[in-house]
Amino acid sequence: MLFRSKEIGLEIIFFLSVLFAGMFLLVAGIYGVIIISPVFIAQISRNLTNWLLLWMVFVLFNQSVYKIALPTFPDISFDRVIWVVLVSGFFIQVILKRVNSLKLTKIDILMIVFCLVCLISKLSTNTVVEKEGLGLSNILNGFLFPFSIFFIARNVINNGKELKKVLIFLLIVGVYLTFTGIFEHYPAFSKFVFPRYILDPTVGIHWGRSRGPFVQSAVNGMVLGIIFLMSYYLFIIEQKQLNKKLYGFFTALMPITIYFTYTRSCWLGFFLSLVIIFIYYRKFRKVFYASMFVGIAGVIIRWSSIINSDKMSSRVHDMNPIYARINLFFASIRMFIEKPFFGFGFDAFQEFSP
Repeated sequence: MLFRSKEIGLEIIFFLSVLFAGMFLLVAGIYGVIIISPVFIAQISRNLTNWLLLWMVFVLFNQSVYKIALPTFPDISFDRVIWVVLVSGFFIQVILKRVNSLKLTKIDILMIVFCLVCLISKLSTNTVVEKEGLGLSNILNGFLFPFSIFFIARNVINNGKELKKVLIFLLIVGVYLTFTGIFEHYPAFSKFVFPRYILDPTVGIHWGRSRGPFVQSAVNGMVLGIIFLMSYYLFIIEQKQLNKKLYGFFTALMPITIYFTYTRSCWLGFFLSLVIIFIYYRKFRKVFYASMFVGIAGVIIRWSSIINSDKMSSRVHDMNPIYARINLFFASIRMFIEKPFFGFGFDAFQEFSP
């Protein structure tokens, strides 16, 4: 009991240190946070899993979180502040040998090489200086942050208890995305949508479809499809029957919002993932048959409203996105053949694509 109280106390102190780092950021900028974060983490950080989850929360609501715009460097937001804290804390844990084993896998090596190729491409092709500054946000958001978080998570989440904590967290996120998508779809429930910017047609793209806090239906459907698989795994490993039923119920609702994204790539990806699980995981087959029966029954019952839906009809028959992707594919091939190593410059596709 005393040990547990001490652990909770350390987590509270760590949270306060992050809050202080955020306040200090307003005065000293990101360099101040980089300087002070390792000092706090070296003293009090024992388990970074909770802060990985906190980082995910800020990424999830990134559109509504306060940001500090810098004239040359990438914007500073709270998810980036927490990222600095996480990376600093992780390396201090490595130095103090709190991480059991730190080995680079083939995936890690390939990710590092790919990030370096993108960075060299950016630096070597004179595409660094842009109107907004260095123009490094896409490299940070698309490559550096995801890879570093993956690497940290793989070394920090190293036991069943920590893994289950993450899976439950992702299930909660999935439930939020599911009900938000349903509330978006039905105007009568739109008052329950949070944050409110989701209902603003001037924010993001794909207005009229279930976009979630990402304000992009494709991203919303992709994230929910991944969470569906993780939630199903949580359902499989859960031993307590009440929890198992709750996990199964909420997981079964997620395909509804995936459908409401009206994004064919999300539909196809979700269906293919079910087929792959069906092939390689025998225990899933009974659930698959039951799910298919319920799904087909629902489609039959709602068939007339589905085929008469303007949104459904427009998405099924709209060929423009397909033609655009084919054109992008062949343009990419021609550009790769012309400059196969570092290309025309990271973020320069629109300018140089034939």
